[in-house]
Amino acid sequence: MADQAFLDKGVLLGYCFFIDTHHVVCKDYIESSSADFYATKQVEEIFNKKKDSIIESHRQAILSFISRLKSEDYS
Repeated sequence: MADQAFLDKGVLLGYCFFIDTHHVVCKDYIESSSADFYATKQVEEIFNKKKDSIIESHRQAILSFISRLKSEDYS
């Protein structure tokens, strides 16, 4: 394997979010390598925007689920 590698946002997102369908592959790739990994500034910016979007989506889903739980009649 190469001594250095540039990471795409997809690999970073896959690694950081365990619910991503590629998480295991990305995790194995990053953690089994002795390479130094880098991301360009552009990839970092794209990653941060997408990360924020994913977090917001999860937050909204959780809030919606809590709201539905509160409105249910469990008697």
